[in-house]
Amino acid sequence: MLIEYRKPIRLIGAAAVGGSMELSGPLGEYLDLAYTDDLFDADSWESAEANMVRYAIERALYKLSFRPNDVDLLLAGDLLNQCTASSYGAADFGIPYCGLYNACATFALGCLIAGLAIESGAIRRAIALSGSHFSGAERQYRFPLEYGCQRTPTAQRTVTACGCAVFSDRDPVEAAPIYLTRAMPGTIVDFGIKDTANMGAAMAPAAAKTLLDYLNATGTAPGDYDRILTGDLGWIGAGHFKELCAQNGVVLDHNYLDCGTQIYKKDQDVHSGASGSGCSAFYLCGYLEKVWRKTPFARVLLIGTGALMSPLTIQQKQSIPAIAHAVEFGKEPII
Repeated sequence: MLIEYRKPIRLIGAAAVGGSMELSGPLGEYLDLAYTDDLFDADSWESAEANMVRYAIERALYKLSFRPNDVDLLLAGDLLNQCTASSYGAADFGIPYCGLYNACATFALGCLIAGLAIESGAIRRAIALSGSHFSGAERQYRFPLEYGCQRTPTAQRTVTACGCAVFSDRDPVEAAPIYLTRAMPGTIVDFGIKDTANMGAAMAPAAAKTLLDYLNATGTAPGDYDRILTGDLGWIGAGHFKELCAQNGVVLDHNYLDCGTQIYKKDQDVHSGASGSGCSAFYLCGYLEKVWRKTPFARVLLIGTGALMSPLTIQQKQSIPAIAHAVEFGKEPII
């Protein structure tokens, strides 16, 4: 299902908060706020993740000179059970709140729904936010850090970061405008992958299906976009994704990037790259938004990727279903 936003829905502001590993990576300078202590003024990893959410919202509002009641809807999610980091982090703002869970595809889903809410005329401003924390994710899905478990070469490091994007259909921006123009919800794809240390292999088929469906629905080719981004397939998963696309006649060139391959340097010992619901949110809200304001892109397609397992399904040895949502941004609206 292709969604075309007919209102001029602008990305009017963004903020990204990250931890020590993210600060040391190639995009560290684009963080609005970075902590060298990954506890973020808290006494647990889970509270630290909630603080990241709080700080990202505060920084985004501050940059726009907004108060919390200037925003009509907050769409937020994370990787903790029942989206607790987002709920605790957003609790003090009093903004109408919808918690979302689509794993690492949550940020793209938030952007998609924010656009629909503004397009409907029910609201004028919305926030889409997603974050994750390495230590919290390890404790929930794998092993506590104290266990000292070694990761396999296919494993990725969950990003300790949060990205917050603010959308509006009427607020102008002084720099180059960025419009939310199209979107496509993904469908669940399950290739029978059961290895939780190989998320890229589980998510790549869903990403390929969404891209192929999107190109078919819009009548476009990969070369029509300045950037095609996947959320967090990592180096191994991005390779699978390109192979699957090529098998279906779509060859991806230099304009394709995976956000999970951009956040860390290979010598940071992150194996297959970055992952987590903060991965694409950090890339778009921290890096791409700032670069775009200076050097506008004509069209950027983000395909958020998510593995829809839970701690319980992992323990029950079930396979990992995956999802991928597409959101397109452009320098001009569709009118």
